[in-house]
Amino acid sequence: MNSRKNEVLISLLEELLQRGVFEMVVRKMNTSELILLMNFIAKHIIVGKFQETLIETLNKVLDEAKGKEGDFLEEIDRVLDEEIEIEKEIEEICGSLECIRNCQEF
Repeated sequence: MNSRKNEVLISLLEELLQRGVFEMVVRKMNTSELILLMNFIAKHIIVGKFQETLIETLNKVLDEAKGKEGDFLEEIDRVLDEEIEIEKEIEEICGSLECIRNCQEF
């Protein structure tokens, strides 16, 4: 069910982007709403079928964020730093798994 909700939200984002009204929507969002959107983007941007839409969404949000309060930009920075750390941990785990697999082959 959760993946269906994600697909519905992605479809909504695609529709707003296609109609050229996404920027207006972002301008009307408050900081907490923008943070929720950024958290969604950060969590789902690694999903291949969502990437194109979420990258475009992220770019539009960042363009609009230039006029927003500093708290929002700090939150974006925090979310992106968390994602970078998660990616580093995943790379380390994959490397460890590869090493274990290679050791078992001998």
